[in-house]
Amino acid sequence: MKKPKKDRPVIEASAEAKKSAQAVLEVLAGIRGPSDAAEALSTSLPNYYKLETRALEGLVKALEPRERGRKGLSDEDRIRTIEKERDALRRELDRTRSLVRLAQRTVGMQQTQPGGEGKDKKGRKVRRTNRVKRVLARLGGDKRAEIPGAATAPPGTGAAAAEDSTS
Repeated sequence: MKKPKKDRPVIEASAEAKKSAQAVLEVLAGIRGPSDAAEALSTSLPNYYKLETRALEGLVKALEPRERGRKGLSDEDRIRTIEKERDALRRELDRTRSLVRLAQRTVGMQQTQPGGEGKDKKGRKVRRTNRVKRVLARLGGDKRAEIPGAATAPPGTGAAAAEDSTS
């Protein structure tokens, strides 16, 4: 049982390109000579040979083995893919931040501001030593001597000066 013949697609090209291809194929098949083909194309014999060489190069190049599989994404497609991924990650980050804020509210924690602790409004590092000194003062004086690993006050200041004056 024969398979039904499939209609072959028409080769899309200009009339001039089709006429040149026909002349080259006729010369290669031996139907016509090169000088006759050059005359039919209204060109010189050297120009015909250049045309024939271009046609054969195109034929050979078209018959090179093709790469198997899908071609890689174009730059525009890769950019779109990366932008979609970025947007999805931003949405996920916003969702996670919302969940953290909700969890902090639930357990009664103080909520942190985005930008991190230890920085002022301009993003500069802030030293918290003044706050520590105020807390120590409210606790009842300088307790550095009682805290293991704490630096002792230099002579003539704070608790060290008070001890020196009593002795």
